[in-house]
Amino acid sequence: MTLSNKDIAKEVQKVLDENRAICRCETCGVTFLDIPLRDYVKHRNLGDPIKSLNPDKWFVETGIHWAEQIGSHQITAYLPRPVDISQIWENKRLRDNNNHETMLAHFLKYREENKHKAI
Repeated sequence: MTLSNKDIAKEVQKVLDENRAICRCETCGVTFLDIPLRDYVKHRNLGDPIKSLNPDKWFVETGIHWAEQIGSHQITAYLPRPVDISQIWENKRLRDNNNHETMLAHFLKYREENKHKAI
């Protein structure tokens, strides 16, 4: 059965209405993001493409938490499918040949320079 564009649009609206964008530390329970998925998608699609490449405040906070815990905490985002944020940071650390302290300093500097960022 082939869905019409109208049916696909209804399904997308249903997903946006029934789900939330959530990011939390599975190890200690800290929540970094918990908003309606519709709001998350709307925020990510606004503005010019270059600005949308900059990480959101919640994403930077996950990096700070991960680095402070020396990579031992499991951070997962549900957007709505699970994304292993801890693995993203570990891959970056290995790729850039950094330690957790260097990454923490980078995250803290970025947070200070971008206090105005949304979500």
